[in-house]
Amino acid sequence: MEARVIEIHELCLITGKIEGLDFFTDMVPVDELGNADGREQDALIGARTMEQWEIKLDPRAGVLDLEGLRRREFTEF
Repeated sequence: MEARVIEIHELCLITGKIEGLDFFTDMVPVDELGNADGREQDALIGARTMEQWEIKLDPRAGVLDLEGLRRREFTEF
């Protein structure tokens, strides 16, 4: 991805889902994020959101460690 300046005019609150696990965060809508590793990007999750929901990177496996997010699941009775 190439670096560029994005002017922020709007902030949205969203409920997202990673591998079926819900999370809540804020986001800045942009027209196009660009490509990384030959794939078009739909969204970027920032460090603050990752810390809040305990989402960690596992660079050896090339995946996200979602154990912290899984611990926050609730079962309704």
